[in-house]
Amino acid sequence: MCAGRTRFHPVDHPAQQIVLQDYIHAVQNAEARLDRLTRQIEELLPGWSMAPVVTALQAMRGVALVVAVTVVAEVGDFRRFANARQLMAYLGLVPSEHSSGAAPPPRNRWFADSSLEGNGFELLVPRHKSRGFPQHSGHGGGSTGLLSGTA
Repeated sequence: MCAGRTRFHPVDHPAQQIVLQDYIHAVQNAEARLDRLTRQIEELLPGWSMAPVVTALQAMRGVALVVAVTVVAEVGDFRRFANARQLMAYLGLVPSEHSSGAAPPPRNRWFADSSLEGNGFELLVPRHKSRGFPQHSGHGGGSTGLLSGTA
């Protein structure tokens, strides 16, 4: 077992040990695949025309290489969105609110809850990573800024 892994209590039945060992191997294989794919992305990124956009996205809190590449590959040309609101709607990060009327609305309705509308982006990239997107006053009505001029 890898260093830093949780140690499991002995299991009661040999079938449980088989299943546990299978899960452990599945996690190890997934980690190895992730490492391999991340290295391949790192090697190919410098030759990609969208590399500057990937770099710009990584400047945001919570956005690392794999998330940035995934967003750029999914969105393509950011210039097709007139403003951040359109981009957020495309990504499925539209405002949603659940309140009974007695409590004040959440301070940030953009990320209060997922509506699961849009292109399913949130199902592909963990939701907490999407919190790195810039938030503009007026609920995203501004330009996509740095990303708007990059092809």
